[in-house]
Amino acid sequence: MELKELIIDTNLVNWNRVFNHWSWLFDKSTSFNVWILTKFGDLFVHRENGSIFQLDTGAGTFERVARNKEEFGELIDTNDNLSLWFMPSLISQLESQNKILKTHQCYGFITPTGFKEGTYTIDNIKIVDIEEYLIAMGELWNHLKNTPDGTKVTLDIKE
Repeated sequence: MELKELIIDTNLVNWNRVFNHWSWLFDKSTSFNVWILTKFGDLFVHRENGSIFQLDTGAGTFERVARNKEEFGELIDTNDNLSLWFMPSLISQLESQNKILKTHQCYGFITPTGFKEGTYTIDNIKIVDIEEYLIAMGELWNHLKNTPDGTKVTLDIKE
């Protein structure tokens, strides 16, 4: 699969609305532009100094992955980064089962991968509205940000 088959148009999302629910993760001086949105709702953003950060919505983390876009391009072809960041084999499996995204949709993890029970398997994925998923993940990780690793958490999800 080519990269364009693994991403979603970033213009489909109201980023101000979404980032209101992730503001707890960024300090007030954090400034960046959304660059890439994966089909799993993860983001790659670039900061003013050119560095590339990944917002892993399944784990609630925001980490630098490259010094600039050029290094990012090199890293995609290194180790398993393409598979780790974009999950093409999982997308192929989903699409082969006719789980095809429509506009404003992404693949969402039923049990987020930041939990021990969260798996990268088809039975843990459903098609969801992009904005609603990004907002829900931001709220979830905000509520759990001070919870020690290993703490048992019960989620009551209402649709």
